[in-house]
Amino acid sequence: MIQSRSREVGVVNAKKDRYPRITRGWSNAPADVTAEDWVSQPDAAERLGVMVLTIGWLMACGHLDPANGPQGRGITRSSLDRELAWREHATWRSRVARWTKNIVRWI
Repeated sequence: MIQSRSREVGVVNAKKDRYPRITRGWSNAPADVTAEDWVSQPDAAERLGVMVLTIGWLMACGHLDPANGPQGRGITRSSLDRELAWREHATWRSRVARWTKNIVRWI
């Protein structure tokens, strides 16, 4: 279980704190998930050891799946586990290939 050290999460307006409607056209469109399948972006960034901005980049590239949970915007726990497993076993060649593919996709 991930515990946030930075702050306590207060009550949020669930409709206001969801991903924008435009993201529904993404290949990995945000899914409505339960609290057990949801991880906040700051907690995911802490677990991966990256900045929160990187979480957005990983979602845009399709490596993490965005999720609308009871607490608001986040990612699915399964995609976080998949990313952690990939990072643990990826060779430097596969990291370079993935980075190159992500950059070319945005050009």
